[in-house]
Amino acid sequence: MARVSIDKTILARVAPFDGLAKALKAFIEACQNDQQPPRIYKLSGISSKGDEYYPYAALDLHHHHLHNNGDPLLVTQHVDGAIYGIGLATHAEYFHGDKMQWLQDHAHMIDWTGLATLRDAVLAYRGGR
Repeated sequence: MARVSIDKTILARVAPFDGLAKALKAFIEACQNDQQPPRIYKLSGISSKGDEYYPYAALDLHHHHLHNNGDPLLVTQHVDGAIYGIGLATHAEYFHGDKMQWLQDHAHMIDWTGLATLRDAVLAYRGGR
């Protein structure tokens, strides 16, 4: 049984939307019961063409479609068998936007253990602003 921890800011953002709140609850229950969540849930950082985006892969980030149309994405990080919700994003911002800026904006939610060089590069990044 996986431990799932979703930050209260994520819970607050989806709470007003009954469908998203139910989808998040179903995601949590599926993960806690070692089942595949409804809709897509997969490792981030590997494109459909097989290209790798190292920071997402190294951080063991995953994404889950909370809605049938794909947006929003629940972005999670897997750490020592636990799953942590670290942000909500659209496909446009998480995959096609400034990925380093997205990481920097969510840096406070990410476990950087063993990745100090990557963390320093993300925190020093100034390209998006």
